[in-house]
Amino acid sequence: MATRRNKSTSNATSDQKKEDPWECKICQKIYKNEDAKLLECQRCKDHFCIKCLNKTKTEYDILSNSDTMWFCAPCRQVVEEHIVTDLKIEERCREIMDNYEQRINNIEIAIEKKCNKEEVREIVSQEIIKHKCDEERVREIAKEEALNGGAVANIVSEDIEGGVLPNQGTVTTVLEEINERKTRENNLIIFGITENESENKQERIEHDVENIVQLFKDAKITLDIENIRKTQRLGKYDKEKTNRPLLVHLKSIDSKLTLFRNMHYIRSYPKYQKVNVSNDLTKSEREEEKRLWTEAKKLQENNSGDFLFKVRGPPWARKVVKIKK
Repeated sequence: MATRRNKSTSNATSDQKKEDPWECKICQKIYKNEDAKLLECQRCKDHFCIKCLNKTKTEYDILSNSDTMWFCAPCRQVVEEHIVTDLKIEERCREIMDNYEQRINNIEIAIEKKCNKEEVREIVSQEIIKHKCDEERVREIAKEEALNGGAVANIVSEDIEGGVLPNQGTVTTVLEEINERKTRENNLIIFGITENESENKQERIEHDVENIVQLFKDAKITLDIENIRKTQRLGKYDKEKTNRPLLVHLKSIDSKLTLFRNMHYIRSYPKYQKVNVSNDLTKSEREEEKRLWTEAKKLQENNSGDFLFKVRGPPWARKVVKIKK
């Protein structure tokens, strides 16, 4: 702490200037002697002699040789109040930083969930062709409706040709379709998995989870139960009509993609003969899937028989392909 003694010593070793006299704030006596026993308040920088402070020489020596902070009575009250306030400020700052980090995490998650340009282009193309939209009108509406500063509008202007658009509903539908596809991205539907006949819902769910984990295991994939966000049987429960389609919500798309790549392992098991796995498609995707299979069927009927026509490709780029028998 600052005293007349250590102030004098510090000053003498630094610039060798003579120490200025100190005046006691209480008795107003001026002390010029370097050995005078005065304490300096760490806050207001006023000086106080030990006589006015009722302190002994021993106490002064202890304070003079320590790094303890000393405050006069008025300043001590202010400092104590500030300590409480500072603690509250620190706590509030931590809350602000935690909230800020959470917002950053939410933004990062939102960015990860955004569709890429190819997906947007394919969806927009399908919707515009379906409604026979006018290119200029689509561009104009897309600029008003598109997210992210016109990202969809740019894609529309690059790729779309067509007829007449009656209103802004088409572009809105496109954006809704994009969002819905993204929410279903990690989902899959399993057909043919035996359904537990228990009337207890939790027992049926646990049974389904066990079968899902086993299915992935048989496909050479390790799937922890924690990676299954939710399972749901589609349709109303009826004890007489079991084996409803099983909708599985996964935490990431990686496990789903690996399962599709490893389906050849599943086919080797007799118990999976009636089991099929598909993507969780939107209504628009289901309609497109139906149209493609109808087209494949017609091509197959008109073919000489040397080729098979199948629908292949990822959900955002399905198409009819010709396969040699």
